[in-house]
Amino acid sequence: MKNQVHKSRWMPFIIAALSIALLSVQKGESRQMTVALVEQPAVLKAVAPIFPATAIATNTSGTVLIEVEMNAAGEVTSVQSVSGHPLLRKSAENAARRWRFTSAASVRTVRLIFAFSIMPKDTPTEALTPVFTPLYQVEVRHQPYEPIIHADPRSDEHRTRRRKRKRTQ
Repeated sequence: MKNQVHKSRWMPFIIAALSIALLSVQKGESRQMTVALVEQPAVLKAVAPIFPATAIATNTSGTVLIEVEMNAAGEVTSVQSVSGHPLLRKSAENAARRWRFTSAASVRTVRLIFAFSIMPKDTPTEALTPVFTPLYQVEVRHQPYEPIIHADPRSDEHRTRRRKRKRTQ
């Protein structure tokens, strides 16, 4: 009984101390988030990557994360793939090299996200345009690869027979 009285007497103080600690942590996090948003360079020119033909043919989609370093003028000076499918990386790197940012006093680094999506074949053309999302994300969309199938298989046989006749003559 004595322990219960002891615990209940200190409980309001413990709750108040934890609440104050939690509020101070949240305020610190919001300050950090505000500083992070202020320090992010604005995009002056964003370029969407081309969906590689080999990725379309193999039905490959996914997200590529690119780390971009820029000089004080906002020009991209180095590009490095951090993650993503190998078939998609080169196209994302080429697009990232063409991005431009606002100028600043020093060299900066940001991460760009390029999402490559294979859409259903009945997707309307206007839904296949690239989608740019703040801060640094681009989604590139494409319909799946469909092989060309000859409607008349005899047309190939006819060509083969002609070649054989010419060789025998």
